[in-house]
Amino acid sequence: MTHKGTQTIKTERLLLRKLLPDDAKMVFEFLRDPEVLRYEDWDPHESVDFTRGFISYFTGDYKSDEIYYWGIQLEEKIIGLIMVVSVTEQNGVLAYYLNRNYWSQGYTTEAAIAVIGFMFAEVGIEKVSAKHSVKNPASGRVLQKAGMTFIEHKEHCEYYQSKSEWQDCDFYEIIKKS
Repeated sequence: MTHKGTQTIKTERLLLRKLLPDDAKMVFEFLRDPEVLRYEDWDPHESVDFTRGFISYFTGDYKSDEIYYWGIQLEEKIIGLIMVVSVTEQNGVLAYYLNRNYWSQGYTTEAAIAVIGFMFAEVGIEKVSAKHSVKNPASGRVLQKAGMTFIEHKEHCEYYQSKSEWQDCDFYEIIKKS
């Protein structure tokens, strides 16, 4: 494995790139939306300044080549986030958020396929895993369309204690082909 950090990735319709402080307003647009964060245990963002700090915190201002955190750009607009976290020699965990105005158009799947390919070909990890709340079947379809395989269902998944209730979740993974 060779850490390369967040590198620019071009897909058919998207540009996956590092987030900049100037992107905070566009990111705030969807991270303030309760529907986008419906299955998360954190509250919608309340200000652009909070979002700016959020970006800086989670990207570490890209000072480490072990950070894999992209803005999903369509034309000139950041419409989502996609990241691989908890990266080890063998594994990384995929997560994403998308502006509700762009749901069900294949953008998240397109970004996920590109990021998985990058993590396998460029970084050299062996497996990418992900999970989603079973109350969010659209997220499961993204993972399936990105080539991931269903592994198991867990009740009361620790990650998905969303505000007032525990949620069940499904786990997926994809293994690098030799």
